[in-house]
Amino acid sequence: MYPISLMGRYFYSQIVDRFRIELLRDGRPMVIETAGMSAAGTLFELSRAEEMDRNIRTWPEAGCGYIAIPKFFPNNNRLIRILHRTLLDFRRQGITDVILDLRRNPGGNGHNFDRLLSIFIDKPVVEYCTGQWVKASRKSMPYYGFLTEEMLGQTVPLPEEEYVRSFPTDPKMYVGGLRYYVLVGRDTGSIAASFVNMLQYHGAAELAGEPLRHNALKYGEVLDGGFLMPTNLYQGAVSMVRIDECTRAVDGVVQPDIPVPCIAVEYLTGRDGQLDRLLAIIRTRNGR
Repeated sequence: MYPISLMGRYFYSQIVDRFRIELLRDGRPMVIETAGMSAAGTLFELSRAEEMDRNIRTWPEAGCGYIAIPKFFPNNNRLIRILHRTLLDFRRQGITDVILDLRRNPGGNGHNFDRLLSIFIDKPVVEYCTGQWVKASRKSMPYYGFLTEEMLGQTVPLPEEEYVRSFPTDPKMYVGGLRYYVLVGRDTGSIAASFVNMLQYHGAAELAGEPLRHNALKYGEVLDGGFLMPTNLYQGAVSMVRIDECTRAVDGVVQPDIPVPCIAVEYLTGRDGQLDRLLAIIRTRNGR
């Protein structure tokens, strides 16, 4: 049986500290232990991961491929493998243009961010940011040893050794010979905002769609929040780090290279109006 089936049957709606799964892979026994979570959460996360599998398509007559990336995960290896393999397959098919759809990607985790960007950026080193700042508080002090009592309440610069200013790429991951367009919108946030910003800043892709939210790529390193009594509103996380990313953003807002606004009436037809218009632009550029 699939591990997800086992988890769904035996642990549904329960919180499990750890899973211990014994399995056979290529005829060899393996034991895998992993942190647990509610099965409802597990099912949701797996379904989000598989959204990309179901949202890979091509328009051969336009020489265009399409991949929707729904979110980023604590382990992005599967996403990176599928993305890399699909782009190589697109190129073998004679596809010349690729649309990456991150309009509804709220972000997630930056695990293997360097390998992910290596697929698109043909540079030995990616310049990422010019500095980072942290809000000194009782909650943030355990994360950063340089914070002192005297700094409480202040926003102070992180020392160089505490953050990544730039990072090398893996040239084996790069998939050249394709033109990339990235659909973005107001729901593109967190590490997804950083991803599209890096592609734009380094000239690896053109952004299409609507501007991101103000300072969408500005904050990270969050602390878990809690319930705000007596309203019972849930505050999921509080940011404690400000990131000064290398960017072409205007007044803190990442702007699309190709404005393709969302027009509500188009969706009454049941079609994706922004995608249709971007495809028309690509066809025109290619003389098709």
